Amino acid sequence: MSAVGLVWLDMVAKQEIVNLPRTLADTLEKGQAEYEVVLRRTRWGDGPIYLLGAGTSWPASLTGVHAFETLPGWPAVARSPAGFAAYSMTLLRPGLVVIAVSPSTESSPVWEVARAAKARGATLLILTNKPESPLAGMGGDVLRLRTDSEGSGAAVCEQAAMSYLGLIAARIFRKHQPQFEVLAEEFRKLPGETEWMLHQMSDAVSSFVSEVMTSRTVYVLGGGFYHASAVQAEHLFRELGIRAQALEPAESVFLDRLDRDSVLLAVSGSRCRVKNGIHEVLKRIRNSGVKILSITDSNDRELTEISALALLLPSLTEMVGAVVASFVIHCVAYQMAYRLRRGSCI
Repeated sequence: MSAVGLVWLDMVAKQEIVNLPRTLADTLEKGQAEYEVVLRRTRWGDGPIYLLGAGTSWPASLTGVHAFETLPGWPAVARSPAGFAAYSMTLLRPGLVVIAVSPSTESSPVWEVARAAKARGATLLILTNKPESPLAGMGGDVLRLRTDSEGSGAAVCEQAAMSYLGLIAARIFRKHQPQFEVLAEEFRKLPGETEWMLHQMSDAVSSFVSEVMTSRTVYVLGGGFYHASAVQAEHLFRELGIRAQALEPAESVFLDRLDRDSVLLAVSGSRCRVKNGIHEVLKRIRNSGVKILSITDSNDRELTEISALALLLPSLTEMVGAVVASFVIHCVAYQMAYRLRRGSCI
């Protein structure tokens, strides 16, 4: 990346990260009543919910699959615009729900496909930070994000909002369960958690960045809700010119060919449903000479013991913990951009 590009990313990312706790608070607090109204008046059929996203919005689509399947218990499928047009469009029938995650950029591949889905009778919901965008003007209900960001702020807010939608749907349409109240309380505290980490974890993040930047390639391993965080990390690292690849535990065959210049970054938590799969993968390669780093919580002792360095987060449910992990990954990427900019100016 050019020096000019690094300066821009550094300055913009810093401001977005500093503003993220307030952005999350505004989106979740002000959005709750609006989201509930939209979800109540939407006719949910017996078919799958299609989550449509691209680019930086793709992780939010992956999050939506887990949120809607594990909480209200509705089948869901994440599709890129090209994949949706090629394989899912012909399956649409009136009443099926498509949730499009719309970036605020002027040319989004999501728009054309969402327009075609709407024309086929699909119920269209739009998660966006730009209620005035062309996609929002197609006649679907808008689920608004309270941010003007097109980068870190939007990406983390999209992931949080998509999870929150799943929780609100569950509280409306399913019999009450204690876990719903636990999640609601964690979402209420989420802005404060990110605010605390912003001010208390700078030294830990700095040490973590030093380890990541010694590698030639970064493999980011995450399962369940944390896979969306891993995909975000891949995107951010590649923007900085660093080779990166996000993997799920089932794709661990790629890890058998790692060289000693690679870093494996595991993103997980003690309450992740697929954490055992991540542990097994890391046990298999722990003696290969590859440096293992992790972002997890202190209760995930097996992962922290395997790791050369662990960035420890609060112990939260998998859904909210993955949002916090994504926030921290954006902090790591900002620090990396800052160091690369300094190096480019020497």
